[in-house]
Amino acid sequence: MTVLTRGGRAEPARRRAEPLQVLFAYRVLSRAYFHLPVLLVFLDLRQYSFEAIESILALYGVAVLAAGFVTGRVRRTASPRWILTVGEILKAIGIVLVGYTAGGLLGLVVGQVLNGAGYALTSSVETGLVSQLAEDPSAVGKIQSNTQAWIFAMVMASGILGAIIFQHQQHLVFVLSVVACLLSAVIATRVATGIGPAAAAPTGSFGDAPTTVWNRKIMSWVGYYAAIRSVSLAGFVGIIPYLLFVKVHVSLPFFGAMLALFNIGAFVVNKAASAVLAALGDQALAAATVVAVTACMLLLAVSQAFAVAGLAIFVLGLGAGAARPVTQRGLSDLAAPVRSAVTGRMEQLTGLTNAAILVGAGALLQAGEATSLLVGLGLALLVVGLIVVALGRPPAASPADGDPAPAHTQRAPERARSES
Repeated sequence: MTVLTRGGRAEPARRRAEPLQVLFAYRVLSRAYFHLPVLLVFLDLRQYSFEAIESILALYGVAVLAAGFVTGRVRRTASPRWILTVGEILKAIGIVLVGYTAGGLLGLVVGQVLNGAGYALTSSVETGLVSQLAEDPSAVGKIQSNTQAWIFAMVMASGILGAIIFQHQQHLVFVLSVVACLLSAVIATRVATGIGPAAAAPTGSFGDAPTTVWNRKIMSWVGYYAAIRSVSLAGFVGIIPYLLFVKVHVSLPFFGAMLALFNIGAFVVNKAASAVLAALGDQALAAATVVAVTACMLLLAVSQAFAVAGLAIFVLGLGAGAARPVTQRGLSDLAAPVRSAVTGRMEQLTGLTNAAILVGAGALLQAGEATSLLVGLGLALLVVGLIVVALGRPPAASPADGDPAPAHTQRAPERARSES
């Protein structure tokens, strides 16, 4: 029997909402990266060359790529809460190794690998869990967008606090990040208690559409996401900290505040993502994010003055913050198992591209070619990003006998089904 609360709402409905609330708490707390904005500074203070620093940072992406080859098998044999818990523990161990440089360079390498492997595990089930737990499929996009906005808020708050604390006690930022991982692991033990291992993704075709159509659409969104996220992450972790701290010599508190502009931009665009998507559409917003991230690189190449750098970092946040919701919208009509598999491959490609950018950045920064790096990266993203977005454009409908359909109804069959 259904028991009504004083507000007249059914008790079972409240119980169905609880798993989503627990998942929300986990996802937000797990992004309390107190150490991340100052990681390059931490390594620079230990007299590593910039080739070594950027290569160490790149190991994270390489680990995400390598771990991605086994996450599918893990998803099919373990429950989501077990995967999330183990992933957070791996991240905690990795942060300890990096923060205390246990074992010197080898400790840094192992620590970064564990960090990347832990993230690969958690990201392989996070997004799919929302689709499984949400009672209303049409609400999934809104839930994802709201959660992502709060994730950026957490990254911003922890980053500012981390930069301030780092000035007085360097190791404390790593301790706080480890505590956040362990608390996230505790919360993860209560996530999705009724959900077992994921079913294997179907092969041969996705949904009702021919494989060739889906392949082109999926690859365009995967390529778009990897391009935007890899460039923006490399900029946030390995390039902008160099420009601000090493080249311009800003103070650590001001350094944290400047980097926070990235997360402010990401928070703003995530809160407005639904309205912007409704107004512009997937393809137009995707192209706008490519232009935004490109503009950031070119602005920083022209000047690192505080006003220009602040504007560039904010614009980078706008572009990077929109990438995930617009990609999720583009892939929203995939079956949940397929979407989980695609998300894993997407993160793998992002990790590989990010690692390549960071390694190349290290060589150019060491040679004093920061301007060449920024201009080249911006123009490469503009060309590749717009080509990838154009490839994902739905083919124009071929009108049959009679009047052609209005322009706004000429959509690919899968898009029409997902928005009906």
